[in-house]
Amino acid sequence: GIAPITAFDTGDSFGDSAILYGSEFGVAVVCAEAGQIWRCSSSTFESCLKIMKFRHRKQILAFLIDHPWYADCDHDDLGSLASAGAVLEFKEAQSIISPGDKSMFVGIVLSGEVSLNCRDSHNQVETLHTLSCGSVLGHFGVLNGVSQQFGATSRVDTAVAVFPKSELDDLDSPAEILLRDAILRTAMAPLEFWARLTAAQQRLVIQSFEYTTLDVGDVLTEDSPPTLLLVAKGTIKPSEPPRSPRHGSI
Repeated sequence: GIAPITAFDTGDSFGDSAILYGSEFGVAVVCAEAGQIWRCSSSTFESCLKIMKFRHRKQILAFLIDHPWYADCDHDDLGSLASAGAVLEFKEAQSIISPGDKSMFVGIVLSGEVSLNCRDSHNQVETLHTLSCGSVLGHFGVLNGVSQQFGATSRVDTAVAVFPKSELDDLDSPAEILLRDAILRTAMAPLEFWARLTAAQQRLVIQSFEYTTLDVGDVLTEDSPPTLLLVAKGTIKPSEPPRSPRHGSI
């Protein structure tokens, strides 16, 4: 006879790995006691996912089209970005990201507000700033290829468009640029002068940023023109330049 490996009772489920990854059961499933079960075939499950993905794409695209940050963007490019995302909803005060999470995704706030936070020296949660609609979260982990540095918590009921790293790797250049611009805008938002700029001025500043790779030991000297730096990855340390010896000194 067939030796049972385990048993599933009322309320248990089986087969989620098979249906998610398209694999076979790998074991025989035998009814040990008369009863009823609910069944969902892989074709039905995939069809439901496609319907949900279509709804999510439609929701994300509608948001992007209506948001002033993307007013001048090509709708096909926005559609490409929207197709890579899924919508997650969070209740008030629900954790979206915890510091140290290994989840690799970028999120765009579609509705509600999100507090970006970290732990202070006394292990208390400290709010850094509040992210509003259009702001980006989770990008530090994706850019640096490490666990999430900051936590994020919904201040009110909130919807977030989530873009997994696996989907971002397949984006074409225009959609990737759109997401990069949103990340830059989020980084600029806490700066005091940013709110004083018009939408057109903000857009011009964002488009003027250049992505530069620095090696350890590279220096921006005091003779460099005034420059605004946003650190995407790694660490920079401002320091006073060495003073030139005075004439006559030893």
